[in-house]
Amino acid sequence: MGFFDLLEKKQRPTPFPHSEELRFFLANASLLSAYPSFRRMRRANSPFAIIRANLVIRSIINKNLIEKEVAKVRDSVLSGDLAEEKLRIAVAEVIKKAPYYDDGSSQIYIPFFERHVNAICSKNPEKLLDKRYQNIINHPEIISIDPFDTYGPKVFASGFTSLQLLMDKGDSCAYYDKQSYSIFIVNKQGRLDRRIALFDRYLAEVNDDNIEFRTKEALECFYRFDYDNMINALVENKLISSSLLGDNNLDTAPIILGNRI
Repeated sequence: MGFFDLLEKKQRPTPFPHSEELRFFLANASLLSAYPSFRRMRRANSPFAIIRANLVIRSIINKNLIEKEVAKVRDSVLSGDLAEEKLRIAVAEVIKKAPYYDDGSSQIYIPFFERHVNAICSKNPEKLLDKRYQNIINHPEIISIDPFDTYGPKVFASGFTSLQLLMDKGDSCAYYDKQSYSIFIVNKQGRLDRRIALFDRYLAEVNDDNIEFRTKEALECFYRFDYDNMINALVENKLISSSLLGDNNLDTAPIILGNRI
């Protein structure tokens, strides 16, 4: 059995089955049905897959909020400059509390749209009253993109998730998920490269205080492919137990030194 597989097998029960993240997914997964490229996310059955799906769901909710304000203005008696100004004010108000991703140059409220489309929706929503931009509202699936390919691993360090960024290596980021007691190593396509399950059943307690500091050495070792010292750092920081390493199912030497880690 590989080391990471053993961590998952021996992990103590986590709060994830009773988490707000899972409840949100179960209540809103149907929103994914309108987008052919996202429908498969309705079958998400692991913490990271559910977190990814929820990022898209929250993006859809943001889009729907903006569309609702467009519909209100379009159905009103206002026209011209008055209608445009009313819409700008209304959209600015509804997105005040909406989640977004700050990519350093702009705020992305709908990550499954390109940056210029996001700018229209959040900064120049009056353009949505123009027939030339109707696909944004009527056929969003035509112009939707893969948000993870486009915005990369840092999109998870946003209001769309509750993940805690532990380490940023540019094309790869490490996050901590408090609900599943997991470190997620996310690649440049926004996919999961590795899950490191923490807090096995042999530990006396779960303590994730100062988690960024306590995982730093282990993650530096992980990115250097120095798995011996990674494991030692996890044990020393009480993120996994030393008893786990003595488990009869762990074939230590080939797992640590070979490809099976």
